[in-house]
Amino acid sequence: DLLNRNYRTAEEFASNEVPHWSAIDGLLNRPGRMFRLRAVLLIARYGMRSLRAAIGGGQTLNPQGLFRAGNRVQEELVKYEQFLREHCAHARRVVVVDVHTGLGEFGEDTLLVERDAEVLREVFGSRVQALSSDGIAYDAPGSQEALYRAVFPDADLYFVTQEFGTCSPMLVVQALRAENLYHHAASPRGVLAKEKRVLRRAFDPGDGVLPRGA
Repeated sequence: DLLNRNYRTAEEFASNEVPHWSAIDGLLNRPGRMFRLRAVLLIARYGMRSLRAAIGGGQTLNPQGLFRAGNRVQEELVKYEQFLREHCAHARRVVVVDVHTGLGEFGEDTLLVERDAEVLREVFGSRVQALSSDGIAYDAPGSQEALYRAVFPDADLYFVTQEFGTCSPMLVVQALRAENLYHHAASPRGVLAKEKRVLRRAFDPGDGVLPRGA
């Protein structure tokens, strides 16, 4: 699997800064009780949009932390870029739909775009949401959109991130955190069965009800 936000320059890897990192790292990547209460206090202090961007934007500061961006571009991404340049560089119109789950209202999809929001709304309607808006989106340095814009600098390029809503952002982050804390478990295999099940349901909830203990 590709790391989050991995398409970065060496300078971007080296200079990565995450707002409010000490508070976020302590909440997400360290064992501790009262996750929801601590999360609510951080939201009240910094705001949901600011925290969403800081958490989901990727980080190079904790190799065992959530949303790790790594310290160099992954080999898989390098090879994929080479494939695009060798076989598709001649393209003059490129449309990319990057499909995700986890953000938005349950069962509804949102089309997140950095550019051309008005043009795409003429095609897809009100589901299109600009990343600069106050909706569910956030800035994500090193995303694959940067790769496509590097490969197709002169093409008519439309990049859309399609998000299918599952459950609340709090439950999604809580499920991610619980599974990732296997780094700190004395017996990782023993604690992961439930955490993996809950994590999968957070992104593929079926009837929308998470297992007890989520």
